[in-house]
Amino acid sequence: MPAVTDQLPAGFILVDKPEGPSSHSAVQAVRRALGASGRRGTRAGHAGTLDPFATGLLVVLVGRATRLMPWVVGHDKRYLVDVRFGAASDTDDATGTIMASDADRPEEPQVQAALAQLAASTSQVPPAVSAIHVDGVRAYRRVRRGEVVEVPRRAVRFDAIELVAWREDDTGPVAVLDVRCGTGTYMRALARDLGEAVGCPALCSALRRLEVGEWTVAGAPAPDAVTRADLRDASAIVADRPVVRLDATGRDDVVAGRRIDIGEVAPDAGAVALLGPDGALVAMAEPTSDGTLLQPRTVLADPTPPVVRGSHA
Repeated sequence: MPAVTDQLPAGFILVDKPEGPSSHSAVQAVRRALGASGRRGTRAGHAGTLDPFATGLLVVLVGRATRLMPWVVGHDKRYLVDVRFGAASDTDDATGTIMASDADRPEEPQVQAALAQLAASTSQVPPAVSAIHVDGVRAYRRVRRGEVVEVPRRAVRFDAIELVAWREDDTGPVAVLDVRCGTGTYMRALARDLGEAVGCPALCSALRRLEVGEWTVAGAPAPDAVTRADLRDASAIVADRPVVRLDATGRDDVVAGRRIDIGEVAPDAGAVALLGPDGALVAMAEPTSDGTLLQPRTVLADPTPPVVRGSHA
């Protein structure tokens, strides 16, 4: 095991989560691999949960980059989804209580037609066993207490749903889908809805996340195999935002929470990334209501250490 380190620098790591562990467990494996387990000041968190049965890309923010979580969770996603027809479950995946069906199994053209309709969907009912809050309590907690939960329909966005493979298993046909979608879209619900559309119950039998925004799982290490060389600079998280480069004085002002001149930034720019003289992300800021200044909102950097001069006899 690597030597225990001090506080991790602000950054993020892309990992390929295996089947089995929860996303939280994957984050803890990253911390252990970096030698940061159990240390104060070594915050880490994932930006977008993967269910234990799912594999693929997990974005792990470390150090003060955890403050940038809002800029990651909203990224679009891409998944590879196995949909098995002929059975349903109370979790809409293969980990729940399976209920077999004798309904006629669909043919590939029937599924293709249904997918075209689902790709145009603008709303979805998330699975009952999900982290959605229902009357202030997460839905899965209510289900575990034996309650009947009605999860409200929510807006979703599908950019593309492609049937990339079709095979026959012992239990029935399986459609493999390549799905590009907006944040907050449940692949388990997509599998359930596809089954309803073709008149044969279906569930999600395998799930792999391929992309989060511009990041891909290709080449990502397992959570327990990461090293500091895998740590990426926090500025890449907000690479799509307007940028202001600070001199040393401006950096100190921002770290102290003081407003700075807006310069050439548009008054309606929204969140702006402030980079220090070394190119590192110092803070995120927003234009003030009068459009003349930038107000620091999320500060990542420490104050510049004072210069210690030697004494003279």
